[in-house]
Amino acid sequence: DPLNQKEGFFSNDKMWVMPAFVYFFTFLFLLSYFRLVCSDISSRHRMTEQEFKSLPNFETLNYCKTCSVFKERGIYHCNECNVCVDLHDHHCGMMSTCICGKNFKFFILMQVYAGCLFFSIGASIIVLQSSLTNSTLKSEMFIERFLVIAIMMILGFAMFSGAVLFLQDSPWCGSNRNHPHQEYLEMVYDFDESPASQTDDKKQVKTVEGGSNMAKQ
Repeated sequence: DPLNQKEGFFSNDKMWVMPAFVYFFTFLFLLSYFRLVCSDISSRHRMTEQEFKSLPNFETLNYCKTCSVFKERGIYHCNECNVCVDLHDHHCGMMSTCICGKNFKFFILMQVYAGCLFFSIGASIIVLQSSLTNSTLKSEMFIERFLVIAIMMILGFAMFSGAVLFLQDSPWCGSNRNHPHQEYLEMVYDFDESPASQTDDKKQVKTVEGGSNMAKQ
C-alpha cells in the first residue's frame, strides 16, 4: 500500500539516504587508506655533522648503519621499509608500511570510517530488503533488524581485529617491531684521560654489537 509505505521509517522518496552514507564513508575510508600507505614515513630529524660535534662528550646517540646517519631519540630503523621513522609503533604487514607518528592519525581514521561503513551497509541491507518485499518498515522493525546486523558486524570486526593482533608479531606477516638495542650506539671516551680533558676531536662512536668504531671525529 503506497500510503503505508509513506508512513514507514523510510518512504520511497528517501531510499537514497542510506546508500549515500555508504558511498560517503567508502570514499573517506579509501582516502584514509591511500593517505596511510602513501605517506612519507622517513624521518627528517637527522643529525648533521655540525650538530654531532656540538654535543657534549658523554651524550648518548643512536646511529643507523643502513642510513648512515646519527639519530635523535625516538627514531628507529624499520628493516621492512628500510628507512628510519619517527615514533615507530609497528610495521603493518597487511598495509605494507610502518605505523608511526606521521601516519598514525590516518590509521585511526581508517578504522573509524571502516566501522561507520559497516553500520551504513547494515542499515542499507535492511532498507533494501524492505523495499524488495514491498513491506512497511516501521521504526521498531528497523531498530530491531539494525541491532541484529550491528551485533553481527561488531563480532566480525572483533574477530578481524583479534586476528590482526595475533598475527602482527608473526614472521609470515612481515611484522617488525624494532628495538633500540639492535642499532644502539654510544659515545665513548679515552679512559686514559680524565673526562674534563676530552675534546671534540677525541669523540668516537662504536657499535654495542660489534664494538668496532663506526665514526671518529
